[in-house]
Amino acid sequence: MIKIVINGTTADLKGASKQELVFQNPILDYEAMLGEYGLPFSLPFSPINDRIFSNARSEFSPTMALTYLCEQYLNDDLIAEGLIVLKDTNAAYNCNFTSNLRDIFTPVSGSVRYDGYLRDILPAGPSVSPVANRNAMTTWNGIVCYPLILNDKFYTANAPGGWNNYVNSYASGTYQNTTFVPCVSVKYLLNQIGTYYGITFQGDFMTEPNWVSRLVILHNQAEDGATTAQLKFAVGDLKVAEFVNQIRVIFGLTGDIDLIGKTIKLDWAKKYFDAPVDFNFSDICSKIISKVASPYSGLELGYNADIDDKALELQINYQNYLSPGVLAPLKRREIKSNFSVINQQASPRIPLFSQAGKTTVNNQINTKVLPRIGFYRGKTNISPLGDIPFMTYDYYTSLRSIDRLTTTEGFAFNSEEAFWQNTFEASFQINLRKLSLSSFDIKSKVHIHGWNYLIKRIVMDCNNPEKSLLEAYRA
Repeated sequence: MIKIVINGTTADLKGASKQELVFQNPILDYEAMLGEYGLPFSLPFSPINDRIFSNARSEFSPTMALTYLCEQYLNDDLIAEGLIVLKDTNAAYNCNFTSNLRDIFTPVSGSVRYDGYLRDILPAGPSVSPVANRNAMTTWNGIVCYPLILNDKFYTANAPGGWNNYVNSYASGTYQNTTFVPCVSVKYLLNQIGTYYGITFQGDFMTEPNWVSRLVILHNQAEDGATTAQLKFAVGDLKVAEFVNQIRVIFGLTGDIDLIGKTIKLDWAKKYFDAPVDFNFSDICSKIISKVASPYSGLELGYNADIDDKALELQINYQNYLSPGVLAPLKRREIKSNFSVINQQASPRIPLFSQAGKTTVNNQINTKVLPRIGFYRGKTNISPLGDIPFMTYDYYTSLRSIDRLTTTEGFAFNSEEAFWQNTFEASFQINLRKLSLSSFDIKSKVHIHGWNYLIKRIVMDCNNPEKSLLEAYRA
């Protein structure tokens, strides 16, 4: 039997409408992080449910709470945990069940929601004055850095004294001018999000020992004489949930959400495409109900390139990657990041921008700039410039590159590319009374009647779990 526990109290389900829970595979969902979610359902008016919802149906009740912690059990097996959203009280307590990226960003130490700006939760940066403080940051501190960037278009006119076409200009062991654009650690930002919302980021991405810790984000915005590092300038107008999801997109990561345990797990999706079969579902699934061709025949990988940067616009290397041989009416799965990579000139091999910066000088404060990511490699000898604070689009000592096919362990997206080129979609009836959903990882490969599959989603009929729906792709 199904049991729903809301804020610690077991709900009265007598007369409740049919409920369906949807369990979605996060490696097939880069667009959002839905986790488990429920189609709309209704709980009856009753003394128990009135207590749970503080008698919200009464005209004398206080303002309805928007969300309630919820656990759902099948035969005492915890199958889903998340939030009940009370939509209205028209003839019943009408609810949605969700467990997604938005829901986990419920503030515990402030008021910035999931759709709030990332900059609003960041602390003040470390001191950059006197110049010795900034010079010390050429040794990576895990927070902020100032790599040398060539950008002769940063000022549209009236450049300040000492301007030499370099942002974060550095020579002879010291920073040289007053134009500084901060680059902030992606891992540091994730940890700041975790601290603010009381959540923990886990998984392969967070434990990778080398290049992830050197990954930085920047916007082309100058600090304009500030005496502390302006961390918020590096993230621009990025929203909290948007930032987390775009990290998933560009590096091909899963996004497992534990709303009650307050964790987000970021693993390489590739390892699940490459994994062996873990379960045989032949005994709990019907024969194929329906079978259709793959919705995709390859991938289209791309960036939201900052086209105002003429140096980047002209680089064919940063245009979309298209799986070859895909002809209409077949389609490619589009995976496009809102982050852009940086361009580098051939020699000396340093970051090259050709874009007006965001600065108070010349009233350029409204200049539109987009987020970019790169790797900070610390002080590096770059001929003929000598030792400089150096950033690049790859971390080539360990063969890591932000070029969409060579991002993480091996090739980030090549396994998924092959997957879409060799699959079909099938649906089955599944008896969920014979499956312990609490211990089952929906990213696992399963075997059903002669074929191996990756699960797309499971739609659980909470009234008749033995008649639930499984949708999957041949793997």
